[in-house]
Amino acid sequence: MKKEIKLFIIFILIVIIGIMAWFKAVKPKEEYSNIGGDSVKEETLDYEANIGKMPVLLELSSPTCGPCRKMTPLIKEVKEEYKDKVDTHIVDLTKNPEFGDKYKVSVVPTQVFLDKEGKVFFRHEGMLTKEEIIDIINKMGVK
Repeated sequence: MKKEIKLFIIFILIVIIGIMAWFKAVKPKEEYSNIGGDSVKEETLDYEANIGKMPVLLELSSPTCGPCRKMTPLIKEVKEEYKDKVDTHIVDLTKNPEFGDKYKVSVVPTQVFLDKEGKVFFRHEGMLTKEEIIDIINKMGVK
């Protein structure tokens, strides 16, 4: 009986150590960056400076969200193609929760398209294709 208890305790310890090692190895990426490569903080997210000049696209997301990570390259492409026409930002809601409150985000990714005056032109929850993003931008009057 004592031998069975010892084996059981050893087995439990091995399982606990294995679980701890797995959790340590499977961490989400420490840094979720904006298009420029730096972590987005509200004080550096100066999209309001472009209100009146150009529309704004905000990709509201989280580093642990798979669809958000899939959207990142699409947003980067749109940023590059429309760099002088649309002010584009990826906002990490884990570091900037006030954006989630401001734009009433219940699901990530959420895209918020602001017109030149800073008013919400279009809001979408979930993934969009690059073509869908460009179509919305075109409907905002950007060519």
